[in-house]
Order: sequence, then structure tokens, then C-alpha cells
Amino acid sequence: MHVQIPNEYLTQFVNITSKVIKPNINIPLLRNILLDIQKDKIYVVGTDLEIQVRAYFETQNEKETKITVHSPTFSQYINSLDSQELLDLEIKEHKLIIKHNNSKTQFIIKPATEYPLLTAQQTKKVVSIRKDSLIQALEKTLFCASKDELRPILTGVHFNISKETLETVSTDTYRLSYTKTPLENKPKEPINFTAPARSLQHLLRILQNTALEEFIDTDTVSILVGTTNGDEESSLVIFNYGPVEITIRLIDGEFPNYKEIIPQEFEYEYKITTEEFNTKLSRVGIFAQSSISQRVIMRFSKDNLTLEAEAQETGKAEENLKISTIKAPENSQLTMGFQYRFIKEIVPFFKETFIFKTKGEISPAVLMSKGDSTFIHVVMPLKL
Repeated sequence: MHVQIPNEYLTQFVNITSKVIKPNINIPLLRNILLDIQKDKIYVVGTDLEIQVRAYFETQNEKETKITVHSPTFSQYINSLDSQELLDLEIKEHKLIIKHNNSKTQFIIKPATEYPLLTAQQTKKVVSIRKDSLIQALEKTLFCASKDELRPILTGVHFNISKETLETVSTDTYRLSYTKTPLENKPKEPINFTAPARSLQHLLRILQNTALEEFIDTDTVSILVGTTNGDEESSLVIFNYGPVEITIRLIDGEFPNYKEIIPQEFEYEYKITTEEFNTKLSRVGIFAQSSISQRVIMRFSKDNLTLEAEAQETGKAEENLKISTIKAPENSQLTMGFQYRFIKEIVPFFKETFIFKTKGEISPAVLMSKGDSTFIHVVMPLKL
């Protein structure tokens, strides 16, 4: 059997599917990429059974067949070729033979009959959303998901899709990140689910991949939920982005009631310039990262914020910047301590300024843009 494939398509789709394959997975066949050759298109598939990426490009083939080929070897080889080449593929006697120019390369292939797939028995479309909006929602929540597998539900990002908005939220119990995105296409019914952050990182990389845009003629992503065999409730979420389909196994369990976690009452509110704060925080952070606690102390007065960090072995840093007090008890001062990384990771998401709110020194702090409830970050202080 002979097939001709433009290498520019094959390279792009093999690259995004191979990223989800775990080299040490205990099912040897899943170290391979699946090539599903149909009469009018070719599908490239990679999975670890927690996430699956399937992408297709259109082509005309005389016969249909399915094969699997070792992912790292195949990926490295086709990436070494000129992307503009037209490759001639021949499948013969358990071998995949690739010919181009005056070269010929053989790959050992294995049959695809036992290749396990992450397949939904029934699916229903939930909503379509602009790619850029989904990227922003993921960027602002993924970093905040827990790494602790003892509470699996917190290792994911929770999606709450209503008739008006998409809410995404993540928490590791020390901080919480929340976004709300208006929906242009209203879903028929509300739905919520929690998807693993690790799998969503793969989705984010695919959506951010500018090289793929040449092969994808849409800027929207369709979100569907599906069930696997024997499941009554949704156990899969599927993101369709043009010819690319990302299927993710959902996390079982009930996500915490995040609306009760986000504080609503505050005694202190300050307006801070993002760029100046971030620059001075980075300098203080040199010492914070050298200390055991990695703590940054923030001292607020009426028009000044002092950032401090001390490392016993290396020294101490102190930086001052002007701020505006929106709300605070008269003649009050506020001193709070935070884990340096928790503040450093969130501040760059605010463009020019951000609002820092809290009820007191031992209460959670809320960071957000003035008058904007579409992105809220909550962080717990450290004991001083």
C-alpha cells in the first residue's frame, strides 16, 4: 500500500500528538503513534488514556488501514526532513517505508487492532468559545492547581458553564484563581466539570501554537462532554479546534464551593502600579528565595508600600513604592507576609495597576483589577 503525504502536515500533527505520550508508560503499544489512513483523510493519534490528541488532514488514498509506529523515533525523523517535501509512504510486511528524494527509511510497525483509545460512547456539545478567551482562562488558572495527588480534585481546573458565562477556577488551598468569561454562543443547559491541569497544559500549548494556525481555519473551540462505556455521568471533555480534537478524562469528585472561599468584605484596599511593584518584588525576591520560608513581608501605610525579605545566610532587602489608599482605617498600618512565588506568579497578569484587598493581617488577600470581577486571585498570608 502506497500513500503520499505532505510533510508539513505530518510534522505538525505528529509533534502535537507525540507530546502526550509518556515514554515509560506500562502499556508498550502506547509508546507509539497511531496512523489511521482512511479514503479521504489521515488521522494522527497519540494518547496516554488520560488525554488523547487526534488530528487529521485531507488526502486521497486507495485503501484504508491502521498502523502504529514508535513515537520518539518517528517524530525525530520526520522533523529532520524538509517540511515542504512530499513523502511517499509504503506499508509492507510489518514495515513502514518512507521514501523521499534518494533516501529510504524503514520503521517497524505494530498492528493497531489492540491500540487503546479514549473514546466517548455518547457526546453532546456544550458551547463554542473564542480560542483567545479560552487561552486566557487557562493561563490564569492552571498555575494555581495543586500538585498534591492526595486530593485529586484539586489537581484540576474546574469549569462552570452557565447560560451566560464560563467560569474557571483552581486552588491548592493556599491560593485560588478565578476567571469569568462572557459567552457569545449561549449553551442550552448549564454544566460543570473538573479536568486535570496536566492534560489542560497540553491543550493550552496546542492553542498557543502559532505554527498550527496555517492549517486551522477557525478561531473558535467547541467544548463537548461525553461518557465512556458504562458511565452514566459525563467522564470525558472534548475540545474541538478545527481538525484537532483533544479528549481529556475528567476527575471524579466534588470541587470546593469556590464562591464561599472568595472574600466579599474588606477593611483595606490599595491601588498598586504593576510594573514598579513587579520590578521591586523581583529584587526583594532574590533574598526571599534564599531563605527557608521564602517569605516577602508587605508593609502598607497611607501612600507607601514597603517590601522586605531576609535570608539569614545572605542578607536583607527592602524596597519602597508609592501606592494609593482606596480604603483603610484612619492612621492605620497593615503588615502581611506571603510566600514570594505566590505573589510573583500572579502580578504579571495585571496590565497597569491592580487592587490589593484584605480584611486584616491574618485574612486572605484578594488581587484584582479595579472594578473588574472577571479575574480574581485569592492568596493566604503567612504567620509573622
